[in-house]
Amino acid sequence: MRTLSGADQQWLFSPRALHQTPSQDEGMTYEQELKRRKTTVEYIRSLAARAQMYHSITEESSLRCREWPQGRGVVSVASTLVHRFYMRRSLQDFPEQVIAPTLLFLASKIEEEPCKLRYICNACLVKFDGDEHGAWHPNEENDIPPSREYRRWEKDILSCEEIVLETLCFDMDIEQPWVVLWYATRGLDNLRLPRTSSSFLDNHPTEIPHNDGHEESNGHVQKEKLRATEEIVPEVSWPILNQTSLTPLSILFPASVIAFAALILVVSIVEEIPLSKAYSWAGEVGWKFHLEVEFDEEVGVKGEDLEIVKQCVESILEYSKQGLLDQNLISFIPVSNLNN
Repeated sequence: MRTLSGADQQWLFSPRALHQTPSQDEGMTYEQELKRRKTTVEYIRSLAARAQMYHSITEESSLRCREWPQGRGVVSVASTLVHRFYMRRSLQDFPEQVIAPTLLFLASKIEEEPCKLRYICNACLVKFDGDEHGAWHPNEENDIPPSREYRRWEKDILSCEEIVLETLCFDMDIEQPWVVLWYATRGLDNLRLPRTSSSFLDNHPTEIPHNDGHEESNGHVQKEKLRATEEIVPEVSWPILNQTSLTPLSILFPASVIAFAALILVVSIVEEIPLSKAYSWAGEVGWKFHLEVEFDEEVGVKGEDLEIVKQCVESILEYSKQGLLDQNLISFIPVSNLNN
């Protein structure tokens, strides 16, 4: 695995550390905290959608604003910040309703897709206060001042932002698994995976012409006809990675490991094969994720990073069983395949 910087290492925790958080020190159970973290992320997504609506209404001249925050990075970064923040601060002191808009505002600036604070405050007014009429929409034709409730949200978000920055040591450099996977799977269709490297080929045999000078006696080489293509893998992996942001996965494993684990699940789902065979297939491209995972024709998939990858896959499946992820995630993998 690529060597992590000190800044990156400080935001990776052991599973045991998740049971020793400030929230649990104040009496909250492990299960309660994970559910409330999930709620915080869901609030972020809801507020982002509402803020996007305000962009569309007031700034239609700007394509960049109309599309914000459809860019996956904003919500993804904000979700990671949720789990980092609550490793050092308590939900009792910083409830979801304040942290969600604060981290959304901060993440939009980190991703250089800044959203006006006004839009986020208006979204909070509607979502949390049920006050559609209290939203503030200043323009050249009126100079109506914002309501007391609006100013309260504005003050709370700005004050909380300072605390968040101090708590997170102003470390806003976040590597995103989806970006890692997207780059790692570029050129995937051009890779020639030998027959012996994919034990599931017996179930999907096909022959295709090959002109690299290494033909078999019949003038052809066997190569699996895969459905997990360069186009399909990122498309299917995004819902998986989007779901994992509801869990503390981002503070348990490096982004490259999460991305590689998502690839394994995608291959298992799309090719309808056991996870063990998906590991073998993915082992052929482990180097593209800067991981020491590879396929060996004699011993199968191996490498120093194989164990941590397996732990990540198992964590995703376990979180799904616990209800933190959409259980449909597992339903696409045949039950008989989960332990193979």
